[in-house]
Amino acid sequence: MPERLTENLIKGLVFEGKPRAVRDSKVTGLMVAINKTVKSYKVQRDLCIGQHGRRRLAKTVRYTLGTTDELSLEQARDLAQTVIGQIKKGIDPNAALGAGRREDPGTWTVERMYAEYAEDMRVRDCAPRSIADMQLRLDRYLPRWKRLAINEVKRSMAREEHRRISSRFGPIVANQAMRD
Repeated sequence: MPERLTENLIKGLVFEGKPRAVRDSKVTGLMVAINKTVKSYKVQRDLCIGQHGRRRLAKTVRYTLGTTDELSLEQARDLAQTVIGQIKKGIDPNAALGAGRREDPGTWTVERMYAEYAEDMRVRDCAPRSIADMQLRLDRYLPRWKRLAINEVKRSMAREEHRRISSRFGPIVANQAMRD
């Protein structure tokens, strides 16, 4: 149950054998995490992606703001509201920490996904013919999908495309294209 955090309440929090969190009632998503060695301010919020009206939960983000020794409660609340604002806009504050990582696959196009899968097949020493056939199916049967963001492909779109390919080229080819 959220409590109204105060500096005195935070100073009085102690480790009781296992980690725990005390949530703030003033700033939803702000909490103080109490561990064996340190008390820290954290923010937890659901990160949703997609267009308005079609937003879906991508993941729950937990971000550490700093320890209670480094930040005052008011500083933590201000910083928490900034981080929560980023998360509401669909920006993961932890993504900046892993700047050396590859870009988020959720932003890839269908064509990029095929290219990455082809590269993975090469690493696994798959037959060059298998890789070429997969690329051919993309070029021949799914040319309209190439520039489409992968997270915009819906199940209903895939079913409709499968029906279209089945009627023109046969069900086996349609199954292969959708499986790719």
